[in-house]
Amino acid sequence: MDGVRNGAGRRVLALLAGAAGTTAAALLVDGLSRRPPPFSTHAPDPTSRDAESAAPRVATGGGASTPNLADPQRSAEAPPASGDAAPRAYAPAWAEEPEHDSRARRVSGADERPKFEDYPAVAAFRGRPATPDLASDPDARRFRTRLRDGAAAGPNFAGDFAFVTWGCGTNCQSSAVVSAVDGRVIFAPFVSELGVEFRRDSSLVVENPPTEYEAAAAMGVDPRLRTWYGGTTWWIFDGARFLEVAYEP
Repeated sequence: MDGVRNGAGRRVLALLAGAAGTTAAALLVDGLSRRPPPFSTHAPDPTSRDAESAAPRVATGGGASTPNLADPQRSAEAPPASGDAAPRAYAPAWAEEPEHDSRARRVSGADERPKFEDYPAVAAFRGRPATPDLASDPDARRFRTRLRDGAAAGPNFAGDFAFVTWGCGTNCQSSAVVSAVDGRVIFAPFVSELGVEFRRDSSLVVENPPTEYEAAAAMGVDPRLRTWYGGTTWWIFDGARFLEVAYEP
């Protein structure tokens, strides 16, 4: 999965563009019965101070994700082409199933999904966590405030690492881990839309957890949400990189 962080599927490119500022509450009250406004072309510049200071959209404490279901619907019709009498249906690029590692297995249902206890990690670190080493990754300096704040809170993932998340637009969360031992920064090779789940005693990370789709369905959110966001993906962290182990469309 080399280079995934710089091209995590075409769906990520569209999500990074952001969406109109309709709140999730308003959409849910309306029952998502109306077509929402189209995408906004504005997205925060990740190199700006605003990108660092924006409030995170995912809670890292305890490894629980916080979904943001604002404006999940998108138009399923393309503008009429020249000479066409009516719009033609099409499959948006961001709605296509993302490419997966050929070594990852496809799963279906709770019985087949990876479990945290299948990938145990030992929490051995004690003491004051190291400050993030901003020279360990070329992108670390751009998000130094988030990384420093997350690292200072102490390890919460895979034994001796701090899992840090921050918002990158509407329904978009970027993630990285920081070693409490030496401050190394490793960015996750994915961008989540419904958050992530993780634990300190495990090296497993769940991108867009199934529980979030279930919660969305219970609130009446359009069932196509799973297709739009590419389902759920499970990753393991080996101390230096993330490896995709399973996915559920």
